[in-house]
Amino acid sequence: MVEVASSRLSWKDQLLARAHEALDELGFEKHYQCHLVIVCLCHPTSDRDLDAVIDDGARTVQEIGRRCGAGTGCGACVDELRDRLNAKGANSCSRDCANDLVSVRSRT
Repeated sequence: MVEVASSRLSWKDQLLARAHEALDELGFEKHYQCHLVIVCLCHPTSDRDLDAVIDDGARTVQEIGRRCGAGTGCGACVDELRDRLNAKGANSCSRDCANDLVSVRSRT
């Protein structure tokens, strides 16, 4: 009698597969995607609003602030704004600077 290899995954592989299915392409948990998450309380901005602003071309925290107001109040959400920019590959500068800025320090 020929023994047939089982096509069933081990419990560990099943657990890993389920964990992977719970994340979207950027690594955010899908569970939270069915609910709005308020990112900025000073200027009510949801995570979806923020993603739309970034998708529409905002590349810095300042640009986000000009477009929807997020990040211009108390500043508690600025780290989240930076994280979202980085996750979407929209922020190439770690300090939210424009590409045309130059240092005013004297060169020695």
